[in-house]
Amino acid sequence: MFILDKAATCVDTNSITKALKLWIVWLEETEIDPFSPAALHYKSPTYGFKEELLLKVNYHKSISYNTAANYINVIKNFYQFLGDINVIEPTLFFRHEQKFNGRGKAINATDLSIRPLRKHQGSSLNPLTKSECTVLLSIIEKLSRRDYLMIMLMLGCGLRGQEVITMNSCLFSSEVFSENEAFLIQGLEIGPDVGVMTKFSIPRELFITKVLYEEVLDFVEDANYLRALKKAPSQDNYKPLFLLSNGNRINKSTLYNVWTKIKKEFAESTGKPLAHKPHDLRATFGSNLLRLLADEVAHIDDALHLVKTAMGHKNVVQTMKYVSHLSRRDTLAQAAEVLDAAAIKFYIGDSL
Repeated sequence: MFILDKAATCVDTNSITKALKLWIVWLEETEIDPFSPAALHYKSPTYGFKEELLLKVNYHKSISYNTAANYINVIKNFYQFLGDINVIEPTLFFRHEQKFNGRGKAINATDLSIRPLRKHQGSSLNPLTKSECTVLLSIIEKLSRRDYLMIMLMLGCGLRGQEVITMNSCLFSSEVFSENEAFLIQGLEIGPDVGVMTKFSIPRELFITKVLYEEVLDFVEDANYLRALKKAPSQDNYKPLFLLSNGNRINKSTLYNVWTKIKKEFAESTGKPLAHKPHDLRATFGSNLLRLLADEVAHIDDALHLVKTAMGHKNVVQTMKYVSHLSRRDTLAQAAEVLDAAAIKFYIGDSL
């Protein structure tokens, strides 16, 4: 009926047929119901297909950006058509949004739109090597508990600097720890609702191992932290995880001062410079997690979607940058290797 409707308005139905055929095959392979919206984008019949098309453009190189844009537009129009005849509510499958073109003119669009990814100079990833990580871990174990955990949350959880700075200690409790028996703590969401400033204000589940979670829990239950917390401004359901001596929350300068100290110690220890920024810790986490998942799951596409979720990427194109590091022999073989090495002092009872 949808194709007939387009044919009646003198629209070339060839590309429409190709788009629908590819979409239906994908729906069957993924066992996704086209009439059921999903909370997770990769399980959605619209957003999931958009990410599938982006994979075909950037990873498989089987279609062009223009073709992908046309195909997702067909699916958007299909759902709009179903809405017009009162079969479904289109807003459950995509959202309208206003964007601006190069001339500053407002245009109507949807969040399904596909556009070529702009390349910015200096935006390539620079994850730490295995040898660099080994030295880094030995250095941060000598830092204060606060500074050690700041770095570990970036390296072991893939947090951005701003997310570490605004992390809420209320997320760390004995109840949550005791409820989780798996290797990873599950169901812990970060975002503006809990005071954590994620990129684009998009909430996501925090990827954190139980070992690292317990280290943070020990920190927030320590008398030194509790004394510092008494100086902090009182806020409902929000307590800064990392504080200055005056009770104020840490800032970017705090993080960069710690990193400068680490770089100095690294150079003195190895005779080589640590040519990395704090954000490269997040890149290290993403690269290692993708490598680990690529060995564990059947398809690289599935691994990419899992890394996308853990990293809080807006779309899978951002995650594609990590694929190039899968073949780097000097990169850590597994993300857990870093976490286990950092957790040694916890198991033997050493203190910082």
